[in-house]
Parts: sequence; C-alpha cells; structure tokens
Amino acid sequence: MKSSRLPLIVLSIVVLIPATIIVVLYATSTLRENNLRSALHSYPNSQMLFEDQARFGADIAQKSLYYWTADAIELVQEYYESTFPAFRVGNAEKQWLITGFNPDGSPTNIFSNSSFLAHSSFCDYRQPYDCITLALINTNEPNIYTLPVMSPSTFSILTPPPNYLSIPSEGTLIIYSYYIRAG
Repeated sequence: MKSSRLPLIVLSIVVLIPATIIVVLYATSTLRENNLRSALHSYPNSQMLFEDQARFGADIAQKSLYYWTADAIELVQEYYESTFPAFRVGNAEKQWLITGFNPDGSPTNIFSNSSFLAHSSFCDYRQPYDCITLALINTNEPNIYTLPVMSPSTFSILTPPPNYLSIPSEGTLIIYSYYIRAG
C-alpha cells in the first residue's frame, strides 16, 4: 500500500512546486505594482479616465494611467513640482511636459538624445517598478492622441482609440507611466 502512494506523492510535489512559484511571482508582482501606485499623488479634483498597457519583450509591459482635471496645466505643474522633480518640455513644439522619478520621489536620470522626451527617456525597462514618469498635456492641444507620450504601445497613433475620445477638450491630461512584469 505504501508503494502505491509514492507516485501520488511525487506527482503532488511536481505539480505543487511550479504552482507555488507562479502564485508567489504573481503576488510579488501585484504587491510591487500596488506599492508603486501608492507613490502616485492624485491631483485634487482629477478623475481617472482609463488605463492602457503594452507588452514588450522580456515579459515587460508599460502601463499608463490617464487622469483629467479641468484645471489649467500651470496649476497642475505647480502642484506636482512641490513633490516631484521639475518638469521638462517634452518636444520642441512644447506640446507636453514630463518628469521622471523613483517611487520615493527622487529624480531619475534622462537616457535620451532623441528630439522628444517620453517614458523610455527616464525609465529603463529592465528595472520594472523602479521608475515613474508623469506627463501633462493641455487637452485643447489638437490631435493629442498623436503625441509620443499618449500611448504605451506606439509613438504615433493615426486614429484615436475609443477610450481617447473620452478625454475632455478643455483642461489637463495627467499621465502616469511605469514598467511592470507582464509574465
């Protein structure tokens, strides 16, 4: 009778170990993202519009959270610069402002020699959960959906996705972006 239990015990161990590893990895990743989200400071009277996510290689994804407020971009900039590093102009046309910081609020380095600044200019995809960017866009800017900071999946969108149509045409769009494990 003991010998008939041995294959069952071995099978249980073979199944339980990988399942346990998957659960631990998922829980760790969820916990890290929740900790990262707690580092985000919601602008008063802003409302969340939607989230977007794009998966890259190496089981990494960029997640972006989109908020909107009726307040002018200058007021939103002033509010955030009291906590986070100063914003930089995103491109030569001054269509958006962007800053990057660590979850503790300390500044990050800029890794870009591009003609514009985006999430990847501040954060390294090989270090998920370690860096956040915050972009501000005046929503009366024409065709904001074409700006490189708008979508984690592409630098240029020709047709706005349906969720982008929910962005009011007056006020300020606030976009938080960060890398997460996608596996």
